[in-house]
Amino acid sequence: MGRTQPATTILATNTSSLSIDAIAPAAAHPGRVLGLHFFNPPPAMKLVEVIRGETTTQAVLEAATALVVSWGKVAVRCASTPGFIVNRVARPFYGEAQRMVQEGVADAATIDACLRSAGFRMGPLELTDLIGQDVNLAVGTSVWNQTSRDPRYAPTPFQQGLVAAGHLGRKSGQGVYTYAADGTSPDNVPDEARVAELLASGVLTNPVARTLAMLVNEAVDLVDRGEAGPADVDLAMTLGTGYPKGPIAWGREIGFLKVRDQLLELADSFPGGRYRPSPALEKLS
Repeated sequence: MGRTQPATTILATNTSSLSIDAIAPAAAHPGRVLGLHFFNPPPAMKLVEVIRGETTTQAVLEAATALVVSWGKVAVRCASTPGFIVNRVARPFYGEAQRMVQEGVADAATIDACLRSAGFRMGPLELTDLIGQDVNLAVGTSVWNQTSRDPRYAPTPFQQGLVAAGHLGRKSGQGVYTYAADGTSPDNVPDEARVAELLASGVLTNPVARTLAMLVNEAVDLVDRGEAGPADVDLAMTLGTGYPKGPIAWGREIGFLKVRDQLLELADSFPGGRYRPSPALEKLS
């Protein structure tokens, strides 16, 4: 027989995408259940998402946050929303690049170079090769399913095709790019003239403008729903993904109404709901 747990025991899961509200009802004391989502590699990554479920008590939330901080980590709080902060807000970073390759805007290496020029450490296509196309697709599909298959998060045929072909990224030697034994990719060579052309273009073909519009939209929607605070969102995205700026800060810099107008232009060209602007963009302007 198992030992009875003390009344102070915190039951924490490190899930990156499963619902805390789906896990908690199975516990004898659902108020003690919450998420502590660490990022890989945990010894090096400072960020921990502290995820509250509907039944998580405030005392447990405070105790778990204090514990994380005592370990030298940085805690951000979030409700049990699909993907939490990082895996929810980051979906457009991957998806827009995949869609632009599908649309023939540019080759993968050129699109990745555009995003690196904006301060991202890696382009989205080379990053998904590093993560593993199968892993990234699984997380994205989980978010899509948990949001009742919202078109914002629909997996792309581009990524589905890579996974179906076994092109999983660096670990398989082939993903968006091919990889030599030393990890180098001989076909990740951008067209620099095309990079300059795209960065000077409108939102439909500008990888940076298009991606940022979607990142800002996702972030302000999360905040507007009361699932996380703006400071926590920006902190999570800079620490958890290495973004050069948080999406809320980026939205202020670009202008929330300009972001709204960019999304309306995208929605007009690509109908179906993916590019619908958050009502919060107007509230923040």
